[in-house]
Amino acid sequence: MNIAILGCGTIGAGVARLLLEQGELLAGRLGAAPVLRHIVDIVELEDPRLEALRSPTIDTVLEDPSIDLVVETIGGTRVAYDYTRRCLLAGKHVVTSNKDLVAAHGVELLELAAARKLRYLFEAAVGGGIPVIATLAEDLAANRILSVHGIVNGTTNYILDRMETASQTFAESLAEAQRLGYAERDPAADIDGLDSGRKLAILAALASGRLVDWREIPITGIREIEPGDLALAESLGCYLRLVACMEAREEGAASDLRVAPTLVPRRHPLAVARGVYNAILISGSEVGDTLLYGQGAGAAPTASAVLADISACMRTAWSPAVALRWEEAGPAGVLAAAFRGVLRPRDDQTRERIAELVEAEGLDLEPLSDRSGKTVAWRRPAAARDGVEDLAGWFCERGVERVNWLHDLADGRGD
Repeated sequence: MNIAILGCGTIGAGVARLLLEQGELLAGRLGAAPVLRHIVDIVELEDPRLEALRSPTIDTVLEDPSIDLVVETIGGTRVAYDYTRRCLLAGKHVVTSNKDLVAAHGVELLELAAARKLRYLFEAAVGGGIPVIATLAEDLAANRILSVHGIVNGTTNYILDRMETASQTFAESLAEAQRLGYAERDPAADIDGLDSGRKLAILAALASGRLVDWREIPITGIREIEPGDLALAESLGCYLRLVACMEAREEGAASDLRVAPTLVPRRHPLAVARGVYNAILISGSEVGDTLLYGQGAGAAPTASAVLADISACMRTAWSPAVALRWEEAGPAGVLAAAFRGVLRPRDDQTRERIAELVEAEGLDLEPLSDRSGKTVAWRRPAAARDGVEDLAGWFCERGVERVNWLHDLADGRGD
């Protein structure tokens, strides 16, 4: 199988390196090694092996009938979308690591690929080297997916882990992550939960067959997390992590989706993810729980996932059975479950105001105290009896906004 790579940045170069250096291993496992023929990039490449294959335009790939499969590692949704469409229309399989593109145009591109009897695969778009896409799409095909809970962003996991283990502030931990290359210069997509939201949309689509607009998902990042939140989590026997959650309703209905700072009990399966590692817990109707864990980012793990998709194309000829098909879910495809967890005021004035409202309105909130007996937070049970569905909105209407909302995991394991 002849391969072309579109975009030779960190991920693209990692894929190229594997194709060039692991040929003998791949040939032994696949019967023949995939052959890298072209690299499309406008920038001159330092590695002479890659520069010898470089072309500045995609026309070289589109006009070469020997190219069977294209790896798209450009990123973004503008050029990558145009090039992906053109490659599929030219009769070439496409493998991508581009979560932005899959979350935005997955329905259309999967439909186009199926119509042309081609594969559009994206194992590397979620979880880096963790085989979560194949697990949901193939290995758990006989299961109704009841829930997916995932720590799917290594940057935020590293920051929260360092805030806890090194007693650092958010700003200090972010700066350290940037210095070590774990966070971008502009970290907004990671720390504001947008990256996790896009990944959750993809996971939910694999679980339900319906792709929601990730912008409809309730998302809260970690930008406002303070040392007091980590201390509270520790006092409750938990870690604090940014968790992407999908909890299915009845068959065919919308799902509860959210990305939010979440209290993870120390004995919960997701607690295994420390530092930049990811973990994804899938609950299926027949298999029960399946935990996937590993490196969620980086050139080598992501390139490994890309090669897994290339291998799938080489091993299995196209048929309707291998074609993924999604529908557009629309805004009604997202439900926000009532808040369950802990709310922690970020200053004394807010704390006093919450205490007044809890007493005056009879809110179903359990006070949580520090060692001195001072109330520092309140826990909201899963089955609150006060009739307030949107607790955050209720407080906001009364001028209470400086609150950190720390969700509980639905299953409660490890409590």
